[in-house]
Amino acid sequence: MGRNDSLGAILASNAAFRLDVDWSPGVSLGIRRGILRDISLGGTFDGIGEDTTGKRIYFPPATPSQLRDISSGTVSYELRGTWAHPRGITFTYKPGADYDKKLSSISYFETRFHHLLDAGFQINDSHFVGATLLLEEVKLEALQVLDWNARDISGRYRYDFWNGFFAQPGGRYRTGEGEDDADYSFDAYLWEGSLRLGYNRRDMVDGFVQFSVVQMESGDDLIPYQMMDGYSDGRTYRLESSISVDVNDFISCGPCWCCLYWRC
Repeated sequence: MGRNDSLGAILASNAAFRLDVDWSPGVSLGIRRGILRDISLGGTFDGIGEDTTGKRIYFPPATPSQLRDISSGTVSYELRGTWAHPRGITFTYKPGADYDKKLSSISYFETRFHHLLDAGFQINDSHFVGATLLLEEVKLEALQVLDWNARDISGRYRYDFWNGFFAQPGGRYRTGEGEDDADYSFDAYLWEGSLRLGYNRRDMVDGFVQFSVVQMESGDDLIPYQMMDGYSDGRTYRLESSISVDVNDFISCGPCWCCLYWRC
């Protein structure tokens, strides 16, 4: 995209702000029966702004138009609603919008709308199943204008054993299609299978090792980097690990995280 930090800017101004709001009607109103006991509502606003043109930013941008007036930054909104039944059934819905402007020698501005639906069922103390559906609509204005839609569905199963250990196999399918301002169209799809092995003891240790295989096919189309989560054509193997340790109420370490990947 090109960098312009050698232009000799004499003033750089930065600001960031995040707000999370959650409300449980059952807790606030003392409701003990019915659906209001089981639902919670919330939302998040996240704004980051930077300017190197001489402006002073005292609060990050809160709207897309304010974001366009500064050098770079992000604006994100998300609403969420969760229904958690005492028998172990949960549903979560999250609509949101993200705006991203990057400081570069070209005009880079990305607009992303998403809808996420997650469902889970705690069968018993040892078995859990869940599924997630994500719908995305993106418009990218850079050297060219690109529009694409993506659909992402994933499933997971978790088995807990030996007082803290767990095994979690999962799978994911992602597909997307779009076009640019010259009416060139493109599409791609991605398959992923994974296995996560971990150990979790509340207020003590939380760690895992995960191995995954990702197969992406685009038919040799030139697709946006973000459309398939950064994966290119072919098969990718990925190994991740993470661990965090709470020594006591005052000392903790982590998370320590590493990732290795290779392609075929």
